[in-house]
Amino acid sequence: MTPDQEAAYALDYGVSRSDLSMAAQMAYDRLLSEREAGLPGQPEPVPEVRARSSSEVGNGYCKCSSAVNRKYALHSRTTG
Repeated sequence: MTPDQEAAYALDYGVSRSDLSMAAQMAYDRLLSEREAGLPGQPEPVPEVRARSSSEVGNGYCKCSSAVNRKYALHSRTTG
C-alpha cells in the first residue's frame, strides 16, 4: 500500500493517525486538509445511517407484504 492509500484508508475507516508510518502521516495530513477544504476529486462524506427500531422494520415489512398479499392487506388495515 502506498502512503497515500494508507492515509486514505485511515481517514475512511477511522484508523488513528499515530498508527501510520511517517510518510503515511504526512499524506494523512494533506488528504485531511483537502477533504476539509472540499477540493475536487475527494470522496463525499458518507452520511450516518440512523438505526431503525424493530417496530419500524416490522411496519415496513407489513406494508411491503400487504402490497402483494391480500390476506395481510386486510390484516394491516384492521390493526394499524
